[in-house]
Amino acid sequence: MVSLFALNVRATAAGENVFEVRSDRGVPRIFRNGKVMPSRVFFGSFLHGGFKESWTTVPREFGYALDAGVPFFETHGELLWEGCDVEKTKAVNRKRADAFFAVAKPGQPCYMIVRLNCNPPEWWKALHPETRNIWNDESKIDGWIKRFPLQSLASEEYQRQVVKAVKETVAFYEAAYPGKMAGYHCGGLHTSEWVYDGLYRAETEGYDDSTRRGFRLFLKERYGSEGALQKSWNAAAVTFETADVPSHEMRCGDGTRFLRTRAWDARLLDFNEYRTRLVSGTITRLARAVREAKSGRLTGFFFGYVTQGSWFGGGGRSGYLSAREVLDSQDVDFLCSPFNYNWRRVDQPLATQGLLGSIAAAGKLWLNEDDTATYLACRTNDGGPSMFSKCPTPESTADMLRRNLAYTYLNNHAIWWMDLNGAGWWDDPKIWETMKAFRSLEDDLLAHPVASRPEFAVVYDHRGALHFEGLHSKECAPPNFAETLAGEMNGLGAPFGVYLADDLVSGRAERLKMAVFPTSYALDGAGRQTLRNFASRNGAIFVWAPGYVDLGRDGVPSPSGVEMATGFEVRELPMVVTLAATATARGRERFGLPEKIGPMPRFGAPKIDVFAPVLSPVVKPGDEVLGVYTNGEPAVVLRMNAAGKPVVFCGTSRVAPELVRGVAEMSGVHFFAPKGTAVYSNGREFAVYAMKDGTVEIRPPTGGPWRDYLTGRRFEGETFTVPMRQGETILLRREK
Repeated sequence: MVSLFALNVRATAAGENVFEVRSDRGVPRIFRNGKVMPSRVFFGSFLHGGFKESWTTVPREFGYALDAGVPFFETHGELLWEGCDVEKTKAVNRKRADAFFAVAKPGQPCYMIVRLNCNPPEWWKALHPETRNIWNDESKIDGWIKRFPLQSLASEEYQRQVVKAVKETVAFYEAAYPGKMAGYHCGGLHTSEWVYDGLYRAETEGYDDSTRRGFRLFLKERYGSEGALQKSWNAAAVTFETADVPSHEMRCGDGTRFLRTRAWDARLLDFNEYRTRLVSGTITRLARAVREAKSGRLTGFFFGYVTQGSWFGGGGRSGYLSAREVLDSQDVDFLCSPFNYNWRRVDQPLATQGLLGSIAAAGKLWLNEDDTATYLACRTNDGGPSMFSKCPTPESTADMLRRNLAYTYLNNHAIWWMDLNGAGWWDDPKIWETMKAFRSLEDDLLAHPVASRPEFAVVYDHRGALHFEGLHSKECAPPNFAETLAGEMNGLGAPFGVYLADDLVSGRAERLKMAVFPTSYALDGAGRQTLRNFASRNGAIFVWAPGYVDLGRDGVPSPSGVEMATGFEVRELPMVVTLAATATARGRERFGLPEKIGPMPRFGAPKIDVFAPVLSPVVKPGDEVLGVYTNGEPAVVLRMNAAGKPVVFCGTSRVAPELVRGVAEMSGVHFFAPKGTAVYSNGREFAVYAMKDGTVEIRPPTGGPWRDYLTGRRFEGETFTVPMRQGETILLRREK
């Protein structure tokens, strides 16, 4: 702390600024020279869409943002790659930055965050063809991926040059805009979001020589001796010089066995871990490069969309499953993603895509990208997935922005408003009146921060997710466990958290009263004991195959490991039984479960209910069977633990939201509103969002009176009812 203070004094004395993210009473915040700042950003682009008016429209939008109290802008910057036309590249970067700085009025805080594209340009890739990522079948690659093939992260030449280019580009901006630079946002891989292209396709990638060499070095470091490698892979002839990337067929699997085990798939699991560490290692290396080029700047990345990590190929293909390395890096300040496109319509509760609880606990700032398709976007219809939730009128635009701001501020996040294509989505000063209306709330939260500590959460285990990979033979998709669950929980009537499993061990998730464990299928003895300890004193829902892969016994399937992790003895049913399940009369009566509680369709893929293992919990005296498989065997069973809290084994792949809410209520979680209502809270203020028209019964956590920050309406009583229209947000603060 003393050295940081000294750094701040030196930088200020030299006429510079020191920007940093640090935790203030448990809340990560942006500070400039030791003083907290609003975490608001406007992003404008001149790169996409070909809109001729972008060069006048985007700066005008930023002018409105500045007047609404937005002190930061972000736009693209080109890296100074080795061999580029340096002066031409600098001129391009200056033109973009100058367009923003020119609209700032005297005295207005105006600082720049640069989006650095860390994917090499096409001319560079032509000079270095050996760095190109290779697919299993290049003839099937089409569209954007064919036109703009990505580099292999494993290429040593790429890694050397991108670090050098980042450092030189940072030095350029610092010299060109002294006192105006706030930070650097490094983007790479698919849509700059540090996810592999292969996550979204049936084809597989990583068959280039660079990846092969890097994988062999990884194996040598991991195993130390070829004997250990041969034993793990059950391959007597393999050496560190001959070990190869898993075949396409191995990575796709047989269409039913998505949960891989080291006993059968050691090579695939090693490769999955190698590739995800490539991403986290690249991120931390680039963050260090920024720090070395210029200290006192914010450094951030798109990263960690764990709830989205089971797209077409499974979590092992994403590159997102080594988040702890990134969270532990002292050089990374913020992580970000767009609001989840699948959960942002007016009739949905809104959701983000990150490990929000773990990110905050690590002292990092989460930044929500709000690329809402405003009513102005409906003129151009250029927003891609944003158009799924487009706002056709100024009124519906304001409704959505209020919801998004309430969610952001009460979860202690940052936010940026994005005009991706420079098409003028925010080119109306009336749109910015909604942002202005939240300024006094933000000022109060900056002065008096309250750490958000939800009482129930989804807990993800990266090791389990790394074991999940394959393609269904018909639908070309794996089953989905995570994304639908996280979205549905946001609409249950209480705030919830998202954590990594190791936060249970560290105590960073100590206030949880109940948790859902959707990806804990691969555990060692310590991991099983962590789950068992949590479920001995709290509510818990275990999904599908918790502890089934025994990492302490060379990764063999272990039904006994399930019992050690959960307390439920299970029987493995034959594959003729699917994961389709039906609620029992008791399940419908006690929790209001729908008749069908098994796999459901999800965005972009149909339901998949034929895969192994199918585990049936053995019923003990006092247990309640809430759901059964098609053959009548128990699928979902409730058991009370010694502390009087509910523990559920859910053998099917989807947890009904009615069950999540019911188990959470039995665990002592406070619910503010009925199911079908979104609630966001920091523990002091709370917001209620109506997904449909009707009267909402609200039960605040403490006595009132309460006043709606947005309208001034006053409410009293232990409960009160509020008529709400679809799309309406009320934000309640207790009167002092």
